[in-house]
Amino acid sequence: MKWGGPFDPSTESIWASASVLGPETMAKGLVFILDTGSEMTILDDEVASTLGLDRSRSIGHVRFDGISRTYKGYRVVAPEVKAFGRVLKDLEVACSPLRRKFHADGLLGLDFFRRLRVLMDFIDGRVGLVDEKRQFVDVPSELVDEVRVLIKKREEQ
Repeated sequence: MKWGGPFDPSTESIWASASVLGPETMAKGLVFILDTGSEMTILDDEVASTLGLDRSRSIGHVRFDGISRTYKGYRVVAPEVKAFGRVLKDLEVACSPLRRKFHADGLLGLDFFRRLRVLMDFIDGRVGLVDEKRQFVDVPSELVDEVRVLIKKREEQ
């Protein structure tokens, strides 16, 4: 199986369009940052609450270190998380306030990419994901660059 998507190699982060299913609703068009420094996927706690993934559904606490401080939050199981075309069911995610200056609804952590071959192509601006059962192949060039549109909308807000 292969998945992938475009990104803008001139920006300081790799942005991805994502969707998250909660027990109450599905949020599409979320903006996540690919964060290989985070061992688990993190969802902004305000976004989590709108999806019905608030503290009442917590399965435990979480602490993680950022660049400038330690963050605290709670863990929940998201019924579905989708990014780069890949869907993970029942993914345990951390929920914590994310700094608004990132203009992001979440961070895609290493848990999203485990057991995959990951290619970050900074020449053509593409991320490619392939499960370990197949050879790595190019991501189709006809993928729509919805990430750039989402980022532009966020910056205009």
